[in-house]
Amino acid sequence: MGLLYKKPKDTVVSVEIKQKDGIIELLFTSDCGKFGTDECLAEYRLTPAMLLDVLRSTEKYSNDELI
Repeated sequence: MGLLYKKPKDTVVSVEIKQKDGIIELLFTSDCGKFGTDECLAEYRLTPAMLLDVLRSTEKYSNDELI
């Protein structure tokens, strides 16, 4: 990747979570931009029921990741 961009294995993905008026806002960013700057990867606005449906719809979790 050189000097401009980090190698994919060296990037860090972060999420900012806010709840406002019953809506959960998720903002995913990563330091994958030029010279390590933060870039927006995705933004979602979900109700708690919608988020629960998404989490329940996948079976990619191991037993130690579930509470």
